[in-house]
Amino acid sequence: LESVKGRFRKVSLGGDAFTGDALEPLHPIRTSSRPWGVEAWVDSYSEEAFETLRRGPGGEAAEALPMTLEEVFIALAGGDGGVA
Repeated sequence: LESVKGRFRKVSLGGDAFTGDALEPLHPIRTSSRPWGVEAWVDSYSEEAFETLRRGPGGEAAEALPMTLEEVFIALAGGDGGVA
């Protein structure tokens, strides 16, 4: 279970310099625009891909947080909207 949960993260990116293509290596399954930037749920998280994102335009303030088991279930079940 932990290995499955380990692939899933909530990635937050602030500012306007961010481009959606930067998230592709992490495989976003859901994205939401927020007043402060973008929040994405990803299902292929790796430290290497995240560090590449952080080195890109708009990525210096990126954060990756673990998802709860409930959020992972929603992501896998496709509930609550998917990619927005």
